[in-house]
Amino acid sequence: MPATSPSRRQSSTVCLLYLLFRWLSIAIWVTVARAQPPYLPYSHSWLWVSHRFWVTM
Repeated sequence: MPATSPSRRQSSTVCLLYLLFRWLSIAIWVTVARAQPPYLPYSHSWLWVSHRFWVTM
């Protein structure tokens, strides 16, 4: 069936984008955690929540 090929390609693209966004969020989380800016308490909690969100997904 010709319909399965585009949907498989689309699903692999979505998976690739998901992995890319997850890697980027973890990289940003690690960078901000290492930098320890003055606004760390707020951004660290937000990044922790987003990090837990990406890990559980």
